[in-house]
Amino acid sequence: MVPPPQLPAIPSQFKPIQHFLKTASDFDSKDPVIAYWCRFHGVQAAMKVDSKSPDALAIILPLLDWLEKVKNSSKEDEAFTNDVVAQSHVEQYALKLFNWADGEDRASRFNKSMPHLDSTSSTFLSRFHDLHYRNVVKAFYTAGVIFDILPTIGVMSEDCIRMRKYAKWKAAYIHNCLKNGEMPQPGPLPEQGDEFSMGEDTESGGEGSAASMPPSGSSAQPPNTGFIHPGVNSSSSYPPPSSFSNPFPTQQPYPSAPTPPGSHVTPASFMPSSTHSLSVNSTGGQDVPRSTSPVPSSTELSGLRAIDGTPIPLDAMLLAQKFTKYALSALNYEDIPTAVQNMERALVILKSGGNPT
Repeated sequence: MVPPPQLPAIPSQFKPIQHFLKTASDFDSKDPVIAYWCRFHGVQAAMKVDSKSPDALAIILPLLDWLEKVKNSSKEDEAFTNDVVAQSHVEQYALKLFNWADGEDRASRFNKSMPHLDSTSSTFLSRFHDLHYRNVVKAFYTAGVIFDILPTIGVMSEDCIRMRKYAKWKAAYIHNCLKNGEMPQPGPLPEQGDEFSMGEDTESGGEGSAASMPPSGSSAQPPNTGFIHPGVNSSSSYPPPSSFSNPFPTQQPYPSAPTPPGSHVTPASFMPSSTHSLSVNSTGGQDVPRSTSPVPSSTELSGLRAIDGTPIPLDAMLLAQKFTKYALSALNYEDIPTAVQNMERALVILKSGGNPT
């Protein structure tokens, strides 16, 4: 197993993607596939924000190097090399966490009054109730973070988009109830009905949408609880999971995600590898340019040229890869017009480095 990358302090411009890197660290030993795609998503988002400054390269280059090493050492595992299998694995995991948290929330029995309990039992039950809901918060929020990386791998379904929004809303709602000494209400609120519709969808944008980062001075590292998957990040309305204490280290873990089905998936080794395009520029080295060294431009980070010789910027190359994936996905559904449209868009970039309309 490739050891996790050693990164310096995250610069301020990368704070919005820090939670992906933290979640990756949480999953390094629990599910390397989730850890890989969290860092993949994180480095893509980072390069769109800043791919030139020395501080940025100190984060980007080690991540690119790590992604390349993991990919090379995991060639037999399609969850690392095949976008279709990878998307299935990540989606299954997010759904597993979401379903566990949603089931625990909706079936909660801790909101019933128990006047017959003595003060000691009541105190214990209250503490257990608090821990139970904090664990539900962790599960909901981790599911939201993992849902966030799906668009990087493939097309995110409408159901997953709604579940992602609901998971983040529910995590914030339960946390605020606990903070204010209120009893969380299971499931959606009455005025919302039984749909995952929580008003304005602020998460459906791009990278860094999972959450705002922890307040200054707080730690974003989750505590070492008994949970199998404790990684959670802060939202605009509740603090990072480091503020959650767990005096009961033997809590029942929520279930791990199943191995994604691979027998029915056509191997896609012919598909352009997003990971390769991201890692070709790490040059296998960990040395980060000092402030006195020339800083590579976005095009130099790509190192690729179109058929007519025009340099292809990194963001354009990533866009071409996405169009190609969309075309292949359309072919799987025998949607020829959509497949042709997306392939033509990819070809515009590959032939001349231009932007497709």
